[in-house]
Amino acid sequence: MKKVFDDVEENNTNQLNQIALLPVSIAFTKDSIADAVESMLQKIEDKGEDDVLSVYTKCTALVEYLNKLKKAVQPMVEDEVSKYEKGDVANKNGIKLVLSSSAAKYDYSGYEGWVKQKAISDRELDELKRIEGMMKKAEGTAGIIDEETGEIVPPRVKVKEGATTIRATIPKS
Repeated sequence: MKKVFDDVEENNTNQLNQIALLPVSIAFTKDSIADAVESMLQKIEDKGEDDVLSVYTKCTALVEYLNKLKKAVQPMVEDEVSKYEKGDVANKNGIKLVLSSSAAKYDYSGYEGWVKQKAISDRELDELKRIEGMMKKAEGTAGIIDEETGEIVPPRVKVKEGATTIRATIPKS
């Protein structure tokens, strides 16, 4: 049976097997991945900025592919890892795999005291949202009057700039 990823033969320094990825081989360690990224960045800088968009879009497509592949094989991996005794660790290519579960969710609505407190909390949250809406509307002014209380509501104050990111959209077909 052919492997999805062909392992690179172990070299004479006894490093972990590597996965052939793009123009470099990356060992299954965080340090090796960081070194490979640094090496790739140096190559990109040496070529000049005209190739950086191509690299970014290829990375975007590759991440999308890998995320979908990882999600698709996860049930099979869960089946395999679940065969290990509790406390035992599956280890492949130096990467440890342990079956873990997220926190359970509980329903508290069976207790009247909780239901009453939740209703109070929800009303307070609604009031907070109403006030925030007024503060948003007050931008560019000295303030606006809260018709319910008669108080002057000042505009909101920006405390930090939003982060800048790049939105990359992969076409459906």
